[in-house]
Amino acid sequence: MKNSVLIVGLGNIGLIYDYNKSFKYIETLSKAFFKNPSFNLLGAVDTSIKKTLLFKKKFDLPAYNSIEKAINKLKPNIIVIAVNTEYHLKIINYIFSFYRPNIIFCEKPIAYSYQDSLKIKELCKKNRCKIFINYSRRSLKKFKTIKKKYIFNNNICNIYYSRGFINNGSHFLNLSEFFFGRLLKINVFYKKKINKNDFYVNFSAKFEKANVNFFSTKNITTNFFNIINNKYFIKDFNKNTKIYKINKIYNGKQKNVLKKIFSSDNKIQLSVTSEFRSFLDNRSLLCDIRNSIVTQKNINRVIND
Repeated sequence: MKNSVLIVGLGNIGLIYDYNKSFKYIETLSKAFFKNPSFNLLGAVDTSIKKTLLFKKKFDLPAYNSIEKAINKLKPNIIVIAVNTEYHLKIINYIFSFYRPNIIFCEKPIAYSYQDSLKIKELCKKNRCKIFINYSRRSLKKFKTIKKKYIFNNNICNIYYSRGFINNGSHFLNLSEFFFGRLLKINVFYKKKINKNDFYVNFSAKFEKANVNFFSTKNITTNFFNIINNKYFIKDFNKNTKIYKINKIYNGKQKNVLKKIFSSDNKIQLSVTSEFRSFLDNRSLLCDIRNSIVTQKNINRVIND
C-alpha cells in the first residue's frame, strides 16, 4: 500500500520553486511526493486561496485552508510541514491535539531555538510519531559517495552560503556534521543580524575530521564549498561537484587530475522522498530528530558565541 501524504504549506519549498518549470525539475515537496511512485499525494493546506488554487490546477488534487478539515477528510499517514520555522511547534502541537500521523516530515530548521526543538521531539515521542527534517543535501547520492570514498581524516573545508545562516547556512552545518562528525569547537569572527530571526555569521569550526570555515555572501545565487585532504580536492559550486585527485609535486608545481564529475541535480527533493522509501526499508540517511537536534544545538552555539 502506498504511503499517503498531506502537504501543509504551499510556499517556495512546498510549491513555488519549480511551479513554472517542466516536470524534469523536481525542487519542491509537492512535486517530489507526486512524482515518487512509493507515495500517494492526497492534497495540501495553505491559508492563501491563491496558492491552493495553484496547487489544484497543477496536480488536480484537493487543497484546503483548514488543517483540521484536510486531515479529517484525507486521513494521511505522512504529514509534511512546509510552513515558516516559527510556526513548526505550534502546528505540530495542534495536529496532535486531534490526530496521530505515522510520520511528520518538517522543513528545516526544526525550530529557531534548541528548547523548541526539544519540545517537538517530546511531542512526537509522546504521540509515537516519527519525525524527519528536510536537510536535503545529506540525502543526495553524490554526497553519500563522497563521504564513503573521498573524505578521510584531516580535511580542510571552506563553505560559502547565502540568505542567512539559519535559513541556508544550516544546510551546510548539517552537511558538515554528516561529512566530518561531531563539532568540537567554534570561533565566530563576524556576525550581523539581517532580520528578526537570522544572521550573517562568519566563523571557523573544528570537527572530528576537519577544520571548516563558514563565510556568508550577499549573492543569493552563490552557495558552494570545497574540501581538501591529502588525496583529493572536492569542489561543489551551485550543485555541480568535481573531484580532483591530488598528484605529487614535480619541479615545484602541483597538478590535480580531474577524477569524477557529479552534474547538477535538478531533482533534489525527489532524492529526499527516495530516502523516505529507504527509511521504510530501514536503510535511510534522512535527517532524523536526533541529528536535527544536534544541528539545532550547534546553530545556537554559533549564534550565541
